[in-house]
Amino acid sequence: MAKKIAQIQFTQQQLEQLADLKRQTGLNRTELVRRAVDYYILQIREHGYKSTMIPLPTVGTEEVP
Repeated sequence: MAKKIAQIQFTQQQLEQLADLKRQTGLNRTELVRRAVDYYILQIREHGYKSTMIPLPTVGTEEVP
């Protein structure tokens, strides 16, 4: 499976929530975001995409060797 790097933009409120989760869990921000994206994708696979879901905003993606 090829890895991809994706840039995701967060609001200030989301960054503050990530900082709170980081303090509570001891996990770094990268791991928290990875887990959130994994969960988001799993929900789409299990339940299908719903128009009420907010898409993850990305600026661009690129292949990683």
